[in-house]
Amino acid sequence: MALLRAFQAAARERHRVSGLLVRSADAGEGADSRAFCAGGDVKSLLGLLLEGDCGGGEGREAIARSFLTLEYSALLALKALSAVRPVVTVGSGVVMGAGAGLFMGGSRRLVTETTTFAMPECAIGICPDAGSTAFLSGVGRGTARFLSLTGARLGAAEAISLGLATHAVPAWHIATLLEEMRTAGEHLEGVNGEVHLNSQAISNAVQCNAAGTVAAIGDTCAPGSGEMLERGEGWADFQSEVVDGIANSQFLEGEMDRVFGGDALGPSDVAAALEGEKKKNPPASVWVDVVLEALSDGSQSPSSQIIAAALLDCGSRLRASLDNQDAAGVRLFAEALRVERDTVAALAATADFEEGVQCAIGERKGEAPSWSAPDWAAAASRPEVAALLSTLGAIPYGKAAARRPKPKGFGS
Repeated sequence: MALLRAFQAAARERHRVSGLLVRSADAGEGADSRAFCAGGDVKSLLGLLLEGDCGGGEGREAIARSFLTLEYSALLALKALSAVRPVVTVGSGVVMGAGAGLFMGGSRRLVTETTTFAMPECAIGICPDAGSTAFLSGVGRGTARFLSLTGARLGAAEAISLGLATHAVPAWHIATLLEEMRTAGEHLEGVNGEVHLNSQAISNAVQCNAAGTVAAIGDTCAPGSGEMLERGEGWADFQSEVVDGIANSQFLEGEMDRVFGGDALGPSDVAAALEGEKKKNPPASVWVDVVLEALSDGSQSPSSQIIAAALLDCGSRLRASLDNQDAAGVRLFAEALRVERDTVAALAATADFEEGVQCAIGERKGEAPSWSAPDWAAAASRPEVAALLSTLGAIPYGKAAARRPKPKGFGS
């Protein structure tokens, strides 16, 4: 609630806001920074569902829907603000689940060598949400499916390569960057009580203190930003690690597209594609074995996995329907959150959510979950899953979605 109120207030008073910095309290403490945000409070959500379960599945779904409405409203408020003001999110440490959605609300998204970015919701019986239907639909079908179905963790270089992050910064340099951003904001001039923002001031503070894409990595500040920054010890090593990591990530993205990008997504199809990659490219054996284990070790809910794949396809259709009408991505983000809210609320009402949360962070932490369906085929035959798949498949294609009124919130 505190975040929601803060973001909504910033959006209302944006004529007085020069920019917004979203970070953890320990983001300036170098390698000791533990987490930007590890996700939504699913333990509290489960508690609410169990306490208020007077209407069976429908009662649980209504409670989950209300809970998610508050969370998603905060994410949308931040995303909308980033369309008109610089919003810098510092993803140092763990960036997972709803934390990833919060991070993606920034117009400048910073990662460090401590960053761990992931969408692990299939392991707790729901599916990736918090706007991931929008932002993962832009990284390529195969890679998006891989990240959603396995909960795979990304580092700074992978996040940069996929466009999920815009800049990489050494953790030990974050404190300097934050100070330069504050200085940039303090020197903005106000007229008649309104801040007249030269957003380039904050942009330059970020660019001068960060390594971005391969082409942007170097010792030169952004045009017009002043003197070259004096690099601290270890900067060259950090840049080298980012460059090497991006190159490796781009190789793996191609592999994932070949394995997960096809129309057939059954376990046997994926397994056959993975084995094929191993034969064609023996050095790929390590990551192939890791993926095979992630898909077969029972840690992910099969029902969640097939719903997650359908959500991503829905996101791709929504993205295509908006064409060039949504440069800042706010409408796509809002539509994605709307679809995710209904989908995740329905999944949260099932036994798999309780099972997943209890085994991941609850009273049975560390135990292997016992899912309601043992595999994807069995999951698809479950009535509640079949209903969700039918609903997601009917999300309008083409211009039908573009004709919908611009989303204002989650009241409907």
